[in-house]
Amino acid sequence: MPAHDAYLRRTPWEALLPDPDFPERHFPAIAEGIASHPEAEDNPGAFALLDPARRALAELRDPRGGTEDAGHTHALLLFHAWHLHRAGLPHLLVTVPVSRWAVEATTGAAAGEAEAVGEDPDSGDGEKVPGTAADPLPDAVYLQLPQHLFWIREDAADHPVSLDGIFRTVRGDTLHLLAVAALHGGGSAGFRVLPLPGVPLADAPTWLVTPMRDGGEDFRSEMPGAELEGLYEIRTAGELLKLVARLDRFVHRFPRGRVAGTTPGGTGAEPASGTPDYTRLILT
Repeated sequence: MPAHDAYLRRTPWEALLPDPDFPERHFPAIAEGIASHPEAEDNPGAFALLDPARRALAELRDPRGGTEDAGHTHALLLFHAWHLHRAGLPHLLVTVPVSRWAVEATTGAAAGEAEAVGEDPDSGDGEKVPGTAADPLPDAVYLQLPQHLFWIREDAADHPVSLDGIFRTVRGDTLHLLAVAALHGGGSAGFRVLPLPGVPLADAPTWLVTPMRDGGEDFRSEMPGAELEGLYEIRTAGELLKLVARLDRFVHRFPRGRVAGTTPGGTGAEPASGTPDYTRLILT
């Protein structure tokens, strides 16, 4: 199936919530809990122990159909979802060309390319430019990848599933990532997640250029037809870090590559109730 990046698909945010009023019922109380326990704002474990968070977790759907780690999975999802909501539900839709740029563009002078992260390109008009040091990515954002372009599996014998996207949450100098895969359109369907422990954001320049597989090429897939279709596979946590670091680099280096998203009809009409606004990352 060809990769699809025409418009924002149904999001994990929409799939996670049991109803549209969930944030109104629970998030103000979570904010009050964090005011009393500030460490919970930056630490997913402490966040999950807040009484308001525990009450919210009791309502969430099980994205894995009732597995043993459902509580841990829910807690990580809620941590990212709460920060995403507080940031205004920013969603970035990564197009196929940008995805291929992130995976395949040569890093050339590796150290020089790494320094591009955090650059403040001149817009030429004196205005603040999205994606620069003056206007960086939000501390919390969901990066939706082209449908069916990236795949993951838990081990070599596991059946590959399509990677929908990645929650990216920055707290202080720590980056938290949560990948979401096998997200289906039906309201009763679940999804799978791949969480990463918090990692130092200062290490991002290293992720840009470091080989992340012990053997073989990063992002290479051995699925039947993968080479013909140009599909990628993420086998390691390091590859996930590399992908996010390179998308961050794209945003900082090419501020004009961010454009407002539109509905499937291309009219720019109001999205359906509960569907977040979004920005597309494009090659210009």
